[in-house]
Amino acid sequence: MSVCVVVCVLPCDGLATCPGCTLPPAHRVLEIGTSSPVTHYGISGMMGELSVKDKELIRGSWESLGKNKVPHGVIMFSRLFELDPALLSLFHYSTNCDSKQDCLSSPEFLDHVTKVMLVIDAAVNHLDDLHSLEDFLLNLGRKHQAVGVSTQSFTVVGESLLYMLQCSLGQAYTAPLRQAWLNMYSIVVGVMSRGWAKNGDDKAD
Repeated sequence: MSVCVVVCVLPCDGLATCPGCTLPPAHRVLEIGTSSPVTHYGISGMMGELSVKDKELIRGSWESLGKNKVPHGVIMFSRLFELDPALLSLFHYSTNCDSKQDCLSSPEFLDHVTKVMLVIDAAVNHLDDLHSLEDFLLNLGRKHQAVGVSTQSFTVVGESLLYMLQCSLGQAYTAPLRQAWLNMYSIVVGVMSRGWAKNGDDKAD
């Protein structure tokens, strides 16, 4: 079994939350972790490795973003709900998440945003030893399968992550930087997808 994990690198659309986007629109569809068009990323096998340059680019770009996680996370989730409004139905809090704005103003949802940004932070802080996060990421994939998240949603999250990076970094968001983040995300989502699939197989049994 394999999952085709494809990210469409979307342009900034001039939202007020995205003042720093100066790159020309990039509509090319890229495979997570490669520089070629669509191929398949297997969900079984060993975790990949990042190059020294990828690690430098990721750490350098995250240095400022990681100090102010929630606002950047809000940009990411705002884009996520624009790309796939159906995902709103997965969030159930005391405050109804009937609309994007309802969700983004909910303290409970903002706590979820913080947790997601902390996962990204953990990945960045373990770039030299991503293997140490494998059990955590497998379990995270299992949890997402249990609440009804599809592996296609992992792809949309990747798109939203790239969008947030482009919006927040502006001219510093270069093609090599984008590819470095794609490479890291492919490793993370690959392990999560293994956990997701294993949980589904266990239920089927």
